[in-house]
Amino acid sequence: MKDRDIIHILVNPSSVSISYDGKYYIRSGSNNFELTGEELTNFLIEKSGKTWDEFFEENINFDDIKIKTIDEFKKFAVDRIPSIVSEKEYQVILKKLNLLEGKKLKKAAILLFGENPQRFYPAAYLKIGKFLTETDI
Repeated sequence: MKDRDIIHILVNPSSVSISYDGKYYIRSGSNNFELTGEELTNFLIEKSGKTWDEFFEENINFDDIKIKTIDEFKKFAVDRIPSIVSEKEYQVILKKLNLLEGKKLKKAAILLFGENPQRFYPAAYLKIGKFLTETDI
């Protein structure tokens, strides 16, 4: 091995997603795997620093929101978010709840206040629990 040069290349991890030839890969051990479908979607969402429900939804608008549900929410929010209780503008309420991005509703808005959330997300459902003690739900 005498008279041979060795080059050591150190590549730091990137905080953003990088594609090669339009494809995304992930390394596991000594292997590289191409990300496709749901794995790719989840990878890109994770790298964006957001969660799925924080993205806005192109296909929903204010007609898809159930105003009665927002009114019910206002009753329960009286102690935690008093400024919402007196608010009459539903768009302002959704903005205060961080469910509106510009004029576009986020996916969480349709999950929480949608007339029919399963129309947009057939597999979506919410489970709500109440803590009876610090450990018991």
